[in-house]
Amino acid sequence: MLEAKAVGTPKHPGSPKQEPIGRPGSADLDKRIKEIGFKTIDLKAEYARVMSEKGGQPSAIAGNLTTRLHSVPPRSYVFFAARVTGANDHARVVQFANLAAQVSDAVGVFCFTPVSPSHPTKYKPLPVPPHVELARVLFNACQDLMALQAVQPIVPPSPSPAVLAEEIQPEGQKG
Repeated sequence: MLEAKAVGTPKHPGSPKQEPIGRPGSADLDKRIKEIGFKTIDLKAEYARVMSEKGGQPSAIAGNLTTRLHSVPPRSYVFFAARVTGANDHARVVQFANLAAQVSDAVGVFCFTPVSPSHPTKYKPLPVPPHVELARVLFNACQDLMALQAVQPIVPPSPSPAVLAEEIQPEGQKG
């Protein structure tokens, strides 16, 4: 799974309550991280269910959730582009990236900030720790995608045409 998010915006002209520099990049990341966690758990659980149907052995659940999510396929990557409004916002975005990495296999971040409050839509990039650098994580995701070329796709079983026809008949006509 590859998921991309863009967070933080310049001030909207019709929003008098918003700070002049705009909406912080970290403003809604707590909600986004929860969404990412649920998607990753659902994806990996469904993959295990499909593999079990095909005769594979489901892996045993042991340890903590983070260890479990990092040890089972398929891989889950998250990418953030974050418009940050200051040092505290920048630190919070990196902190949220670290939290997201507990439920995803890897998280890549690109942070950028306005060059000045008087130029809120001209930007400069900001550094992030190496383990969340967007270029590094994108490279790893590309390596995983290229490795998938050699793997046969897993297709869930389809119901038979008779089962499908029975499901779409009106209630009074089944039988």
